[in-house]
Amino acid sequence: MASVFKKRGAATVITVVVMIAATLAGVHFSVGRQSAKIEQQFYDGVYLKKEGYTQTSIDSQLHQRVNAATGLYSLALNYLNESDAAPLRDAYLALADAETIPEKSAANASLTRAAGDVWARLQNAGMNERDADGVSGYVYTMDAAQQVIDSSAYNEAVTEYMTKTMGAFPVSLIRHIAFCNYPAYF
Repeated sequence: MASVFKKRGAATVITVVVMIAATLAGVHFSVGRQSAKIEQQFYDGVYLKKEGYTQTSIDSQLHQRVNAATGLYSLALNYLNESDAAPLRDAYLALADAETIPEKSAANASLTRAAGDVWARLQNAGMNERDADGVSGYVYTMDAAQQVIDSSAYNEAVTEYMTKTMGAFPVSLIRHIAFCNYPAYF
C-alpha cells in the first residue's frame, strides 16, 4: 500500500480525488448553512434592511390561523352537522401537524378553503348575535393572519437566495452532486 503513494501518478490521482471531495463537502456544508438561515426566516420572520424591522413570521401567523379555526369549528358545531364542519377540523389539524414548509403551505390552502365553506354555511344557519360576532371575530383573525402571510418577504428571500447563491458559479454547476439543500418556498 505504501508503494502506491510513492508513484507520482497515483499520488496525483489521490490528491485530485481528495481535492474534489473536499470541495464538494465544503460547498455542501457552506450552502447548507446559508439555506438553513434563509429557511429559519419562515419561523423567525424576515428582517427588512430598508425598513429596519423584522416582519412577523409566517409560522406564527399559521398558529394564529389554527387557533382561530379551532374556535370557528367549535362555534360551527352549534349550527352545522359534524360532517359539514369536519373538513375544517381536518384542515386545522393537518396544519397543526405539518412539519415541512411545503406541507404547511398545502395545509394552509386547505384550511382557507374549508374555513370559507364553513363560513358560507354559517351565513344561513340562523346564528344568535353572540355566536355571529364570535364567528366574525374568528374569520377576521384568520383573514388578517393570511394577509400578513401574503405580505411576507420570505418567498422573495428564497428567490434572491436561489438566484444569487444557488444560481452562481460554481454552486450552480455542482449543487446536485454536492447534494445541496435549499430553502422551500411557502
